[in-house]
Amino acid sequence: MRAAHGYLMRNRTFFVWEGVTQYLTEEGVRATFDWLAEAATGGLLSFTYVRKSFLTGQQLYGWQSGYKRFVETGTWQFGLEPEACPALLRNCGWRLIEDVAYEELAHEYIRPTGRSLASTQVERIVYAEKVDPPNQRIVPPEF
Repeated sequence: MRAAHGYLMRNRTFFVWEGVTQYLTEEGVRATFDWLAEAATGGLLSFTYVRKSFLTGQQLYGWQSGYKRFVETGTWQFGLEPEACPALLRNCGWRLIEDVAYEELAHEYIRPTGRSLASTQVERIVYAEKVDPPNQRIVPPEF
């Protein structure tokens, strides 16, 4: 379908996948990364995720109301920890460039403009580069 609309996977692409992963099942996230593994070398990826420790209730990061609103209702389903991100990306042929918390992002890029950005400690943003050709996959890592 994407090819029918002119998109070709062999073209270097900047994929923006923000504010989505936490709403998907692990199976859905894995399927998306399987698709991203086919991207052309040199492509770029930005995506966000919420911390798995928040979803399991191990660490609420002072955001009990968010836990009740998003986790207890089943709205947020998938989480990841920063330590697992490099292996997940490597498995799909991507190299982690940066994985930062929103507070770090706001401090570095938003505050100097005089604006503010509301954020929580549970969400992080990743920037990665496709470094391996498609189909160079290894055993899938555990999330």
